[in-house]
Amino acid sequence: MGRRLLWVVLLAGCGGSRSAEQEFLAALPKQEQVEVAFPNGSVRGAKAGLRSDALVGQTAEFYAATRLTSEHLNAMVGSVLDTLGRITQTPPTVIERNRAVWGPFTPVLSPVNYRLTIERAGPAQFVYHLDGRPKSDTSEEAFDAVLTGGASPERRTGTFAINLNRLHVLDPVGTPQTGAIAFAFEMSTQQGTIRIHLEQVGDATGTVSADYAYVQHEDGSGDFFFLAHPSLSGVAADLEGALVRSRWMPSGAGRADAHVSDTTVARDITECWDENFARVFFSARPGPSEGDPARCVYAEPPPSI
Repeated sequence: MGRRLLWVVLLAGCGGSRSAEQEFLAALPKQEQVEVAFPNGSVRGAKAGLRSDALVGQTAEFYAATRLTSEHLNAMVGSVLDTLGRITQTPPTVIERNRAVWGPFTPVLSPVNYRLTIERAGPAQFVYHLDGRPKSDTSEEAFDAVLTGGASPERRTGTFAINLNRLHVLDPVGTPQTGAIAFAFEMSTQQGTIRIHLEQVGDATGTVSADYAYVQHEDGSGDFFFLAHPSLSGVAADLEGALVRSRWMPSGAGRADAHVSDTTVARDITECWDENFARVFFSARPGPSEGDPARCVYAEPPPSI
């Protein structure tokens, strides 16, 4: 996301205790719960397509598509989570047994006035909503939800949805996209699982609706299923709409398996890369193949996610 989210809990205001404030704040999504953590490496000049012209040793095309997709998804939620982080650095304006409120609060250089409300919905269960209104409007009626969610901190599970349409109206510079994003996450000691749904997310050049799934294992390896789309991954026209499954080891070496369909031909593609993200094997079926399949860190196609 390019910025570190600060989940700092200060001494509570309005008579509330620090422990009560922490209990409410534990319901908010953390960066590690909603971020697709894909290994970093240079993607300069890489653009995923169906070419196979002596590219062994160059940056793997599906590595580039996977990384760029993950970065775009992370950025879409990063600014909203950053706003949550800034608000919760300030003492709550209201803190009660079953409800806590932060704000109204306006980030520096933002045209939006925000207010965060977290409520206890049951034992170890919370719901929350981040409301926004124009900075120039002080009326209560002007507030409208830009983010809604719920979580069980004890079970380390949660869901939330971002209304990009509303954020775009309030701040088109900070939120150029429109549409909606829904997240569901579940963390355990062995792995974290994230499911993402995009609903008509995009801009004047086009929108995308798709589902994504990501699993990060305790050892740092990962597994990411996504739709290849030009606005998210910079893929060439011959890969638009491809269903891609990328897996990688803690070292960064990985393998992508993709199914590509268009009006003339359907292809299944496998590409493997090493720890430096260079292609070591490529196969398009039907089509050419190059490199050594024995160098793939995953020898077999992926299991169901």
